[in-house]
Amino acid sequence: MQDVNSQIVVDVIGTIFDSQFQTVHTLRQSTYRQRREKLRALREAILARQDNIEAALYADLHKSGEEARITEIIPTLIELKFAYRNLRRWMKLKRVKRAFPLLLAKSYIKYEPKGRVLIISPWNYPFHLSMVPLIAAVAAGNTVILKPSEFSTQTSRIVREIVSSTFDEREVAVIEGGVETAQNLLQKPFDHIFFTGSPEKGRLVMAYAAENLSSVTLELGGKSPVIIDESADIRDAAEKIAWAKFLNAGQTCIAPDYVLVPGYLQTDFSDALKDAFRKFFAGDLTASSYARIVSHKHYERLNALIGDAIDRGAHVKGLGDYGNDDLFLPPVILTDVDLKSDVMSEEIFGPLLPLISVNDTDEAIAVVNSLPKPLAMYIFGKDKRQIERVLERTSAGGTCINDCVVHLSNPHLPFGGVNNSGTGRYHGFHGFEELSHKRAVFKQSRLNVLKLIYPPYSKSKRFVIEFLLRYFSR
Repeated sequence: MQDVNSQIVVDVIGTIFDSQFQTVHTLRQSTYRQRREKLRALREAILARQDNIEAALYADLHKSGEEARITEIIPTLIELKFAYRNLRRWMKLKRVKRAFPLLLAKSYIKYEPKGRVLIISPWNYPFHLSMVPLIAAVAAGNTVILKPSEFSTQTSRIVREIVSSTFDEREVAVIEGGVETAQNLLQKPFDHIFFTGSPEKGRLVMAYAAENLSSVTLELGGKSPVIIDESADIRDAAEKIAWAKFLNAGQTCIAPDYVLVPGYLQTDFSDALKDAFRKFFAGDLTASSYARIVSHKHYERLNALIGDAIDRGAHVKGLGDYGNDDLFLPPVILTDVDLKSDVMSEEIFGPLLPLISVNDTDEAIAVVNSLPKPLAMYIFGKDKRQIERVLERTSAGGTCINDCVVHLSNPHLPFGGVNNSGTGRYHGFHGFEELSHKRAVFKQSRLNVLKLIYPPYSKSKRFVIEFLLRYFSR
């Protein structure tokens, strides 16, 4: 029976993929008005199902309605509104400067759709991280097959319902399924693949893409560090870090993954973190406003990270029982953490926060640079020279100064990783550009001065060539 079902999935994928080939050529000619109408229809479909989206996110991740709105629905609506308002300008031909000796010719960039796009979205923000790449793909005029995560089944069902009510599947289709479905999709020669997930899975996606020379956007993760300078406001930093870390129970790709703090400030900072937790949850971490771990597999992995850290000498400063195995895992602060612990080599993706004591900023920078480049970095302090020093001597996909994660909400900023934390950029125009082909167009004038250097090479033409050589050698 499983083989029969697998063949059905393969057939469905093939049928939809082939049907979208014809649509590609139609969408290539679509106007900004036609694309904006699709974005408007998508917005209406989302607003009509807001309660259903919130219920699905609660079922999958125990997200409260407030957190669902703040982290999933509102950011998606911001992205939709931004694309709707700016799409006409984005689609215009971009004139570029003339280059000597082509002064009479015209050059410009034409943004055209890449074609058939595959989007594979994750489970941690299953609505937002399905919709935002989709918005960019539709704005750029592509067809899309969207494969949501099999771990967030209720949200995936709502995503499919929204898409099917807005688009013909020859333009946008949702195909649900697990690893085998993803593998079947990745074998198709998509023009572009947009994947959000772990660096390990990102490598596999890139390998599949290489078989068909598909371009890729990889939004991965990694260990996003926090560097606390001795000039920082400790209580303000602790509150912001606590909020960012424990959104969605820490299951956020840009959540603070570990904190580098001067040794003499570690106790004060740890106490300030605990005060912030109690303030947020009014002393009741079992409240509905605190999310749950997505599955037993991930829950067991997080408990194993805690156990390994303890075995290597770490101390736990938790705010509740973390061994109940009911997918509830309260915030866990780890101190005296060995840098060789699993919790310092793996992306945590949960509510564990290691505090690493350092002597100075140089030591903090050395720790950051000893690990793969992160998706985000956070710096807290008032000393501008120290902050600039950190920026100059480290590399990260994005950086916040005196705050965490909020750079994600600015559609004017590009969002993406570097090396191990990803490749490519999206949000706002950057998403439109990422999912467009920037076609270079050169239009020669009637008076073609290049003919002055066509062969045969007479004395006058050699003079022109020598002049050009001297001109560009200066």
